[in-house]
Amino acid sequence: METRLPLLVVLLPLLAVLPAQLLGRRRRAATAVGLVAVVVLLALVALAGTLTGDATAVVFGPTLTLAARARGLLALVYVLAGGLLLLDWFRPVGSGFVPLVLAALAPLAAALMAAPAGVALVLLAVGLGVLAAALYGGRYEAAAAAWRAFLMGVLGLLPLLWVAWAGAAGQATGEPVRLGLLLATLLLLGGFPLHIWLRGLAHWASPGALALALGLGQVVVVALLVGLLDVVPAVRAAPEFQTALRGSAVMAALLAVFLLAHEQTARGALGAALTLDAGWLTLTALTPGAAGLTIALAALAGRTLSLLLIALGWRWPASGRAARLGPVLRGYGFASLLGLPLTPGFAARWAQASLLGGGAWAALGIAALAVAAWALWWARPAGSPPVEAEAIAPGRDEAIAATVLLGVAALLGLFPGLLTALLARLAG
Repeated sequence: METRLPLLVVLLPLLAVLPAQLLGRRRRAATAVGLVAVVVLLALVALAGTLTGDATAVVFGPTLTLAARARGLLALVYVLAGGLLLLDWFRPVGSGFVPLVLAALAPLAAALMAAPAGVALVLLAVGLGVLAAALYGGRYEAAAAAWRAFLMGVLGLLPLLWVAWAGAAGQATGEPVRLGLLLATLLLLGGFPLHIWLRGLAHWASPGALALALGLGQVVVVALLVGLLDVVPAVRAAPEFQTALRGSAVMAALLAVFLLAHEQTARGALGAALTLDAGWLTLTALTPGAAGLTIALAALAGRTLSLLLIALGWRWPASGRAARLGPVLRGYGFASLLGLPLTPGFAARWAQASLLGGGAWAALGIAALAVAAWALWWARPAGSPPVEAEAIAPGRDEAIAATVLLGVAALLGLFPGLLTALLARLAG
């Protein structure tokens, strides 16, 4: 059904960028503009679901379609974006954060709706560029890490472009296609040994920007990657592909153990935890269709929530009536990023562990997770205050918001089935 809804979904966040930018010095006013835009976008996606057919728009040749899966993924993206904007409302994330969030939503939404696949991948590359600007955040020392992340993302998209072309031509067979998809998976998701861009980001970028790029942004990356893997189902069945991804996950966990045992700073520990989480995210490429996408979305939702907790905890002052809340937020966020039980990250980590299969892979991977948890507890790097910690004492509303966020995270940790059931519906 041809309508203008898909075009509105793309244009609305771009239109909201200007007022958000003009209100930059009035942070909460700019954040309010972003929150209103996200609510309207969610309403548009809900409206598209009530139509008889899928809302479709043709834009200079390529087609934008709000299909059921695209609507579910966009709903998740907008909810995560709303969480990031609420974080910025209570504690500033970085310079120009709200306009960059809005600017990123446009190409990412277009990539989820666009056909053919090659156009979607080009739009995703544009989105990666905006995310790199958010990671930079106006900090000179973060420029190299942000550029490296963008470069690795674009390099990961090149094999996917070739696979998309080969699939359209009916030639997506053979060893080159398998190697191209393996390389794309490791580059885009940060799997070992192509994880080198993650530690630089953890060291220099703000946790809020990390939640945007490595949480919300990766939802679109995973959706397109899983879709192209489904086009060539023989790739997943190849023993070499399975061994490479399982080996990548286990080596990432072992590397995280080593780093956590030697890191003395919170930034270094964050890099180690992200390395482990990214390595295990690659395992979701082994499961086809909605099942694999559901596990990946659960992992990314848990990652985003973990980074939100860490971001809020890092910007929590070390003095005042609610000072004890900061270490709790940071510690629980780190535990969730590792995927420990009773945290939001556990649901995905348990499902990922099942993808290791039996035998030595599973035993080594789970043992590495246990040792990483012990190393984190022993070193306790989450207690190290970062240089950008806010000195302003939180108000009552901020303390309440932080407690609510912690309560939601704890609820998802106690009942992991809630998160996976909801995301299974969104994944179709």
